[in-house]
Amino acid sequence: MSGRYIVKHPKYEEAVEKLSKEFPRAEEVFRGAQWALARSPEDHGILIPDIGTYRAHLECPEPMPHVHIFYTFDDRRINFLAIRPIE
Repeated sequence: MSGRYIVKHPKYEEAVEKLSKEFPRAEEVFRGAQWALARSPEDHGILIPDIGTYRAHLECPEPMPHVHIFYTFDDRRINFLAIRPIE
């Protein structure tokens, strides 16, 4: 698969915006993660069976916190749902 159509839900976009205000490279980091996940989402995340959502661990460059990205996908699209900093 060469890639999927990317859908960013409001919670996801809010988290990217919030992190971008604090960390100048955040948008660049998340664009890269979106590209990789859209190409092969099954290779980068762990399925959370109870909710049918995948979770990918993203190790961000210092000083950004590492995060979990939550998403779902099918053959045509990937839905980015939320970002949670790992404490």
